[in-house]
Amino acid sequence: MKIYTMSTKSHDFMYKEIFYISVKKHEPSCEIILNEHNQICLTGNYYDTGWRELMEKKIDIYLEAVNAEDLFFIWSDVDIEFYQPFIDECIKEIGDYDIAFQGGTGPTGETEYCAGFFICKINKATKYFFKHLKNIYKQYPCDQEAINHNINLVKAKTLSHKFFNISEQYREWAGQDLTIPKDIIMFHANYTIGAENKLKLLLKIKNEVQKYQDDKIEFLSAEYGVFEDVTSTVKQPDKTINNIIEDLQNNNLPIHQKYLYIYDENYNIFDKPINIYQ
Repeated sequence: MKIYTMSTKSHDFMYKEIFYISVKKHEPSCEIILNEHNQICLTGNYYDTGWRELMEKKIDIYLEAVNAEDLFFIWSDVDIEFYQPFIDECIKEIGDYDIAFQGGTGPTGETEYCAGFFICKINKATKYFFKHLKNIYKQYPCDQEAINHNINLVKAKTLSHKFFNISEQYREWAGQDLTIPKDIIMFHANYTIGAENKLKLLLKIKNEVQKYQDDKIEFLSAEYGVFEDVTSTVKQPDKTINNIIEDLQNNNLPIHQKYLYIYDENYNIFDKPINIYQ
């Protein structure tokens, strides 16, 4: 699978240190097609001067991708981090559709297709779609607006919340709390102004995912109880938090308040102790 992306100087760090590393970690055979462009938009912030022109470059890349000799292609912005393999899930979710985009909430509450991440079948309909977008682009402020106003030309759907992005909950992130899906595959820091804020948010979400994605935490050790250490009961690296909690709830240790303490390989506690009976 080819994954197409674009970067400018303001976003190079995100591309190299977050996006590229996470793609290669989880999909090592994926071919990344990087298009590097001059900093037309000096700030790199959406809708600033030069933003519209930069987004037209994306449509040029879509056209290149849809005319390749492949079955599918993926487009991804670089303000994205992957936490597990994603290509097979993309193919599964697109099903019989032409394109599957990240979904979000538009300015008036309608469903919005996010141009920052999508998987596209290469077929007659999608070739016409992107060619049409290029021809009419002057009518729109960015590629996403053009896509959403002409989406009836293709059979489109939204990806599941596993492909999580800011616009599912906010039109702009300014420090608000986020509810993160437990089965998250990736996170897109869209609707976040400024590369520095995007980096802060990506690091914040990565930290939360590492702590709370139960089925991805491997245990070196755990301690349980207030008066009694039963580490040996739960020292099972292949077990998830939910499995361990269920085991401990069903045992008959004489402790009224039961807590689970989870440590990583460096003996650092992940978070505050979990009260089994909360």
